[in-house]
Amino acid sequence: MTEPARPGIIKRVFRIVPASYWLAGLIAAGVVSWMVSDDILPGPPEGIKQVVVSESNEDDKKSFIVSAVKVINEKTNIFVRASGATEPTFSIDVIARRNGLVTQILVNEGTDVSEGQILAILDKETLLTDLEAAIAAEKSAKQSFEIAEKLGKQNFASSLDLIQSEAALKQAQAQVASIRQQLDFTELRAPKSGKLEILSLESGQFVQKDRTVATILGMNPMKLIAPVPQTQVGKISVGNEVIIAIPGTQEKKGFVKKVASSANEATRTFDVEIEIDNTDGSVRSGMSSEVSIIIDNAEAFLVSPAHLAISEDGSLKVKLVDDINVVKIIDVNLVRASGNMAFVSGLKDGDLMLTTGQAFVSEGEEIEFELEKGN
Repeated sequence: MTEPARPGIIKRVFRIVPASYWLAGLIAAGVVSWMVSDDILPGPPEGIKQVVVSESNEDDKKSFIVSAVKVINEKTNIFVRASGATEPTFSIDVIARRNGLVTQILVNEGTDVSEGQILAILDKETLLTDLEAAIAAEKSAKQSFEIAEKLGKQNFASSLDLIQSEAALKQAQAQVASIRQQLDFTELRAPKSGKLEILSLESGQFVQKDRTVATILGMNPMKLIAPVPQTQVGKISVGNEVIIAIPGTQEKKGFVKKVASSANEATRTFDVEIEIDNTDGSVRSGMSSEVSIIIDNAEAFLVSPAHLAISEDGSLKVKLVDDINVVKIIDVNLVRASGNMAFVSGLKDGDLMLTTGQAFVSEGEEIEFELEKGN
């Protein structure tokens, strides 16, 4: 009887070793083969390598561009900036000068009034008839004085008679003037032109003497008080032009009217009083404002802060390129900020200032650059 053939050694090994072990071994063999392939298989020719590297460097150079702008300075203002609030230039109370009943109101609260305008009228009571009687008494006293004067010249009257008649005339004249004044006091008038902010009167109301019946505010021009620190106040002079930014209104212009001589004890700042034209009536009292007081002007160039460098001593610098394409660094001074830009001085018209890419070049380095469009 023939014995069945035994399986071969390889088959037996395959049966004994799990399939997952075989798969792991194949992967490991592949990794080893890939790692030693550079040593066993020849690489690309050296010439091709150099071409590839050269092209790669060329691409890097093309993606890195240093830009420049031609400097054209412009005259720009130098400011001292501060914040403040608007106020009326004056606030005047209208006072009743006599007792009386309000018979007529001629204006409305919140309207503009002019100097001397009648706001309200009080009852005249018997003043008109009193005035007529006083005027008649004045005429009689005047005639008596004139007669006494003539008789005195002819020695028919004593000097005492003349003095007494003169005194009677003056007394009569004073009485007429007093009644006329009381008649004037029945008309409540605006002492100055302005805005009638408060009118505390009603028709038929009895008003007592020396009572405040109205308040008038001076709204044109307006006043603005801006506290300025002691480090800046010395730069400001009376008459300096001021640009005022008030939220909700158009930009306004004014001038410095007064600079305080003593500091505010609480803030140690000095109040600068600014006068603002308010012909259009757009500025109201109590509006918060940002002021720019023009103290000087300078030739300066507008740059992005990204193109400025700060040295260790805190000075500002920019990079230029000269006529042989070499980078140089110079100092500049900050004149003022304007939004997200800055005005700097120290550059000459025609200088080529590096912008985009300037951070990647150094002083003394020869570079290639291109002017930005519009330069």
